[in-house]
Amino acid sequence: MARLSKGHGKTRLVIGGGEMQQAPLAFSGTAGVARLDSPVTEVLDNLMQAGLEHHTSIVYGEHRPVLRIFAGLADIEVVELTR
Repeated sequence: MARLSKGHGKTRLVIGGGEMQQAPLAFSGTAGVARLDSPVTEVLDNLMQAGLEHHTSIVYGEHRPVLRIFAGLADIEVVELTR
């Protein structure tokens, strides 16, 4: 998962990982259930401590290494939600 955040007036790249689970949709629209790489309490603590928005984009595949490179080239701070 990833998001370019503008929380607290600065641009940060928020990234995390997990595995999508097969589950019934809770509502119509774009939604999913994921098992995150870290316990949900840790992820929520990371979100709250950094003052981040709670919506992120989810894509299939491991893209965190490339996103970290992008952030370095663009001089954007990276916030890791998961281990």
